[in-house]
Amino acid sequence: MHPHTNTHSGRKESLKALISSISLLLVVWCAFETFAGVVFFWPALKLFGYGTIFFLLVTLSKRRDAAKPSRFTMGVEIVAVCVLLSVAQYVSLQYLHRGLLDPSRLDIATTVESAIRTLFVFHENPYNPSDPGRWSGFNGVAYPYGPMMIFGYLPALYGPIFFKICSIVYLIGSLVLATRFVAQGVEGRLPKIASAVFVVALMMMPRAIWNDVSEGINDHFPVFLLLLSLTMWKAKKDIWAGVFAGLSLSAKFSPALFLIALFVRRSLPLRFFVGVAIGCVPMLWFIMWEPARFFNDVVHFHFVKNGTPTSILNLLPIELHDVVRALRWVCLGLFVVRNFDKELEVHSVMYEFTLLMILINSLHVEMHSNHMFWIVPTAAILLTHYRYRSWSLGRGVLGRVEPSR
Repeated sequence: MHPHTNTHSGRKESLKALISSISLLLVVWCAFETFAGVVFFWPALKLFGYGTIFFLLVTLSKRRDAAKPSRFTMGVEIVAVCVLLSVAQYVSLQYLHRGLLDPSRLDIATTVESAIRTLFVFHENPYNPSDPGRWSGFNGVAYPYGPMMIFGYLPALYGPIFFKICSIVYLIGSLVLATRFVAQGVEGRLPKIASAVFVVALMMMPRAIWNDVSEGINDHFPVFLLLLSLTMWKAKKDIWAGVFAGLSLSAKFSPALFLIALFVRRSLPLRFFVGVAIGCVPMLWFIMWEPARFFNDVVHFHFVKNGTPTSILNLLPIELHDVVRALRWVCLGLFVVRNFDKELEVHSVMYEFTLLMILINSLHVEMHSNHMFWIVPTAAILLTHYRYRSWSLGRGVLGRVEPSR
């Protein structure tokens, strides 16, 4: 073959890789923004945002014809992504509704802060305080999260600013773990840097990331624990993987419950489930202290709470609401059955978990932007691996894709 042909082919591949990467980044950003930018209305738009991520994951995972970038192209990709991310972050921070470190406004933060004071200042059970009117934001419910959330945000005992600092630390921890995932298995320093920059850009773009930190979401902690669990599983430290999954469950039942369920296989990983049991130990003391109140606040409340205008229920007649609620558990059962005979491989678990959580959240009684963070890290890791495949998706939409080799 003529050297000129090789050069032309290499340039074409590099251009396809660059277009593939940047276009995927912009599409995912738009999908996240579509979801996060619509707060209390238009659940159909939120479903469109979720659906876009679901579609990208399913279609890109099945394609094998990835473009091959040159080292120069990777350098251009790194610079382009950094510039886009810097501009996006500047704009996002300029339009925050409140200061990043201002006291939290959302009840999901203030209830945690109050539960910490109830336990460590008043020495009372946060699930049954003597004066529930002192801080409870829910009717008949004192504290709707697991006890590990109290310990994960314990520094907030010294002031609301420390709640925000904890969230930022857990967010940074999630970024570090995500970059570690995408760098593993990639050869060469430049490809590792390109993957790390891309996954950070995917995770940090959603305006909801900084906006939710400023408002005071508490989901960064349980998601960080789940990423630690997946990291331990990949390192073949089964018990520690289970411990961190159990600790996440002890902080917030969702999304940990759904990840743990995906470990139910024909070849049951017993050491993992032993670790889950160890991670659930923080719940035992509070269950024994006041079992009825613990069950009401942490379990029952989340099954019976009313929906918000963000939910798909807002689009359906009331007669179908119970059907939609039941569909969540049908989805869980189908995913467990679908994966029952498969080998437990971390990439596959991430993929199944992300798809499952999109479906569960789409059928939930509320689609708030903090729930979106449940899928952001794992979706970002997967899409980073797939980013050089998306050029073929564009051609496929036009009906001109070449068959995979």
